[in-house]
Amino acid sequence: MKRGWILFVALVCVLMDLTLPAWHEAVFEVRGGIRSQSDIMLDALGELRTFLAKSVWLESDVYHHAMEAHGYDDESATLPLLKTVVMLDPTFEEAYALAGYKLVWNLHRYDEGMELLNEGLQRNPRSWPIRWERAFCLYHLSRWRQAAAAADAALVVAQDDIDQMNCMRLKFHSLETLRQYDDALDVGRKMLLVRPGDQITLLEMAKVEALKKTHATPPKPGGWE
Repeated sequence: MKRGWILFVALVCVLMDLTLPAWHEAVFEVRGGIRSQSDIMLDALGELRTFLAKSVWLESDVYHHAMEAHGYDDESATLPLLKTVVMLDPTFEEAYALAGYKLVWNLHRYDEGMELLNEGLQRNPRSWPIRWERAFCLYHLSRWRQAAAAADAALVVAQDDIDQMNCMRLKFHSLETLRQYDDALDVGRKMLLVRPGDQITLLEMAKVEALKKTHATPPKPGGWE
């Protein structure tokens, strides 16, 4: 009974703290020998944290689709829920990736979004969703060199040939925009090893070959999906 009250109080304390300044730096990590009150409350939840994180994630998804069905377009509405998910479970990769995407693409809060993705990657170094979303956001922000490097990092943990092609295609177009045509064509050849005879890749390579011959500057990409 006493343990039940402790869990109840801990849950209330967690749910009251939805805004979490500075993204709750270093969950469960000791800093200077002092632990925050939120960390202690989270510890009291024990393995219940994972269940709560999944429950809040589901709630955020239901809330998003309910708003969408009623014509509301407020991408910031679910952010407090996503913050709570990663606070409860720092290994919840999808929540980091989705929150970063919303901040960068939908809300144009670029620094905050990239900071969150970097934090998620620090806590989940081999996460495919976070590595990919980070690369895609860098591409969206026209940081071509960083996007190419991030695509390489995502490729290392790609889960199937679709992931591999997406990573290489993002790198291909980043290099094309940087006018590094030979490097882009090299990526194209690697794409053909994954999908021999792929028509989209062949067309993209032909376009780069033409740009290389004329030394023309490629148009700024508006999207490559």
